Amino acid sequence: MLVFLASGMIAYGTHEGEEYLEKSGYIQKENIARPWDILKPTEEKPEEGILYKYDEAKNVYYHPLHDKGYIGEFAKGFFGYNSNPNYVELAAWLLSLMFGINLWRRFYS
Repeated sequence: MLVFLASGMIAYGTHEGEEYLEKSGYIQKENIARPWDILKPTEEKPEEGILYKYDEAKNVYYHPLHDKGYIGEFAKGFFGYNSNPNYVELAAWLLSLMFGINLWRRFYS
């Protein structure tokens, strides 16, 4: 579990670096390549949307598994979950996870 937590922290740091570069004008948000972009926010609440989270400031509803939804926020905090990661963030998460699991297996074998 600690390996997933550490990988999540690395992925979150990578994401924050992306936001810094975007806000400082070095990169444009439209130019960031992403492997997937799922669970986009909607302006209308779905019929079976009991767990959808509403953001009053942006006037949108978030799916529970979106990283700003109820379940997604928990998963993002603990494991670095992101519903629309960039390639660098995904690679950093996978590499750190593989490194951590390999180190853990060597230590306990």
